[in-house]
Amino acid sequence: EFDLEALELETSLISDEEKDSVKNYQRYKLTENGVSPRAYPGQLKGEVVLADSDEHDEYGHIIEDAEKRRNMVDKRMKKFQMIKQEEVKEPEYYGNEDIYYLLIGWGSTHGPLMEGLELLNREDYNVGYLSFSDLWPLPVDRLREIADNEVKAVVVENNSTAQFARLIRGETDVKIDESILKYDGRPFTGREIYNRFKEEVINNASK
Repeated sequence: EFDLEALELETSLISDEEKDSVKNYQRYKLTENGVSPRAYPGQLKGEVVLADSDEHDEYGHIIEDAEKRRNMVDKRMKKFQMIKQEEVKEPEYYGNEDIYYLLIGWGSTHGPLMEGLELLNREDYNVGYLSFSDLWPLPVDRLREIADNEVKAVVVENNSTAQFARLIRGETDVKIDESILKYDGRPFTGREIYNRFKEEVINNASK
């Protein structure tokens, strides 16, 4: 069971204890980490909470000022970098250290890929598996560490356009050698991955 008492809630919301000390509220205040203090409408007496989807100043008023626009873009990028460094998880690796093939998957392909990995390694194909749970910002350190020039990378995914393989190519220098795709509305099975790996990866390499 979860120990709810041990959970620590980190939030940028202004607490009820802090609200009386807030004056001249800025919904998009420029801060060191890019995260602005947030109030909900009506929380701060005498203050207006503005939210705007167009470019805006720290108060939320629409602007066309070039310098303020740069400041706001920099503020959002600080949040992006913080997420990338502190929140995004590197993928989990399964398999031996010394491999010849690397299966790469994400989301619901995890279970079938684990089964397919076991079936392939029973026949000494020397396969590893990298399982992603976070895709954006794409965590790249573990991927680059394992998918070097000596390893053939094979992405397994449920779509017709190899979306994840294209994301990896666009964000890294990792070469994707093959994609095993399925897009008939049904999930992969471990046996199917095993069979298609032998047919589409092993057999293609021998041609």
